This record gives sequence, C-alpha cells and structure tokens, in this order.
Amino acid sequence: KMCILLGDINLDLLKNDVHIDEYKNCCVEAGLVQCIDKPARVTEKSQSSIDHIFVRYSDMTKVKAAIFQTAFTDHYSTALTITETATDTDTQLPPRTYVDHALLTDNLAKSYWEAVL
Repeated sequence: KMCILLGDINLDLLKNDVHIDEYKNCCVEAGLVQCIDKPARVTEKSQSSIDHIFVRYSDMTKVKAAIFQTAFTDHYSTALTITETATDTDTQLPPRTYVDHALLTDNLAKSYWEAVL
C-alpha cells in the first residue's frame, strides 16, 4: 500500500547521528524511500535537511519530489507529485446521483409547509 511520510520533522538528515540513523532505518524497514536528500533550510551559517519526504509506492518511477527556493519562510518549499493514469488506480468513482428538478419542484409544491412556517 502507498504510504507518504512528510513534514518538518526537525531531524537533520544531513548529520551523522545515531538517532537519525535509527529514524532512517525505521523508514527503510517500513519500505519508505527518502525522496529529498538536499538541504531545504539554508542560512548564511548553516544548511539542514529537516523537511522530509519519504514514500512507499508500487512504482517509484512515478514519484517526484522537489525543493523550491522560496523566500516567504525560513525553509524552502518542498513538493511531491505522483503521476497516475486512470488505469493505475484501483479505486472507483462513486455513483453519481441525478436530481429530477421538475419532480422535486412538484413534490415541494405538494408538501404541507404551514407547520414549518
């Protein structure tokens, strides 16, 4: 099954640390693939990779992650896309319900509304 883990996790994946290694190992054991491996938070003094995108998907060639160098927060923006075609999905659209407006209007006109008013 598809699984996406993403967010500002505040573990810098660029650091060599036992806790970060444990975190990465847990993700790998769950079948998750790290999609962002570059810093998404860059200052004059430091760079960190604390915005994570991990994905488990049946066809990872359809998964794309990106970092956009934006200036409206202290982090760059990250994005994830999964390209699917209609035949890729095993979910079905729910059946549509159509309203016969003429019949609805007729039934509303025949209803007793005085008790409501």
